[in-house]
Amino acid sequence: MTYAAKAQFVNGLEINVGTHSHTIKVDQSVERGGTNKGMNPMELLLSSIATCLTMTVLLATEKADLKVEDISVKVEGDRDACVRPGLNVIRTTVNVKTNVPSETMEQFIREIALNAPVVESVRMQ
Repeated sequence: MTYAAKAQFVNGLEINVGTHSHTIKVDQSVERGGTNKGMNPMELLLSSIATCLTMTVLLATEKADLKVEDISVKVEGDRDACVRPGLNVIRTTVNVKTNVPSETMEQFIREIALNAPVVESVRMQ
């Protein structure tokens, strides 16, 4: 399967990026020369990781017949441009509200996180 996205210049640092039928506005903050009309590229990357990990957990818990009441995933990244232009560290925090014991759920999440396609794609780089 091939995935594709296309970025189209709008104005200044404002970019519309899209796929077959969806579009997202990407920009930079005013401090970085943009107009803050959308997420910046790094926030978009972290959002992709968070979304993929959330979907992976939801699909895996459903397949394992585990009842999940709520799930939230927070992804943070640290960048030190003196070390490298990209992120040096990416941290994820997964919170799942369920009737499964927390130790069991933590182990389950650690195992299935390795199957999150976006997470794995970023890890390979």
